[in-house]
Amino acid sequence: MEKIIIGNSLDPISEMNLEIGLHLAKNFQEKASVIHSDKLADVDTINTITSSLHVDIQDKYIDNLLSSNLEKLQKVVQKYNSIGAEVEYLAVAGDPVKVLLEAGKAEDTNLLIIGHNDNKNILEEFWGGVTESILNQYNKSLLVVKDYHVKAPKKILVSYDFSHHCEEAIRWSQKFATAFSSQICLLNIVPCYYEGYHAAHAYSSALNSAMENVIDESVELIKQQLDTIKTQYTSTNSSIETDVIIDKEGSVSEKIVEYAKENGFDLIIMGSHKRGRVRKLILGSSTNRVLKNSECSVLIAK
Repeated sequence: MEKIIIGNSLDPISEMNLEIGLHLAKNFQEKASVIHSDKLADVDTINTITSSLHVDIQDKYIDNLLSSNLEKLQKVVQKYNSIGAEVEYLAVAGDPVKVLLEAGKAEDTNLLIIGHNDNKNILEEFWGGVTESILNQYNKSLLVVKDYHVKAPKKILVSYDFSHHCEEAIRWSQKFATAFSSQICLLNIVPCYYEGYHAAHAYSSALNSAMENVIDESVELIKQQLDTIKTQYTSTNSSIETDVIIDKEGSVSEKIVEYAKENGFDLIIMGSHKRGRVRKLILGSSTNRVLKNSECSVLIAK
């Protein structure tokens, strides 16, 4: 049986992704593994604070903290597991990012679910919080919960750019559609921004006309390709639509977020393009920007 890992910080903000994670595990017929990690229970962390204390006292402190965390975790899991999902819960020591990344390496892990905190300090805004750190390092699919609509999404937007991770995005959309009869839209965005696009008077009318013709031809070709992609979907008793829009502003991520909001989508599914860490810090990525700006939950398929 495959497993869904649900990160939980034992604060109210993480109860939403816990409830949703348990609900998805039940409907996907998978096991849920709820994990809470605590830095203050880590020996290396507390040594800098309690180095003068006897090792037995440190061990007792850690044992008491982990026992307390496990008891709290058990109560919150029981609170939201009225549907009876198969679940295990773990309270462990360590940095949340490292703990969740390590847990996700297990072969039976199918999905990692975490929440998203918009209230960050300046350091977290630059370097990224737990969510962004996991996104940049995790090599499996990740669901970032932003609202309750993803619990049973009626409309799913699949950002499809023909990269190989799009196949995994399709698999996830099928999985949700089968469980919840969701409507699916395959969206491709044609990035046609070029210097001077908005200053047509600076170029010959022939050049601008030629560019517009190339763009129109590209849109028609992509529409045909998306219609072909639709045939990959197994029967889900759900409607599948396709759409192609043109990005003349140079921001694919903004177009995805805007399209999802204007058309009332409950979940965005998109593939992740692996880039170096430095490049992500300097330029950012479409995935990170969609994750940050989207009002609905985002599933990054890997």
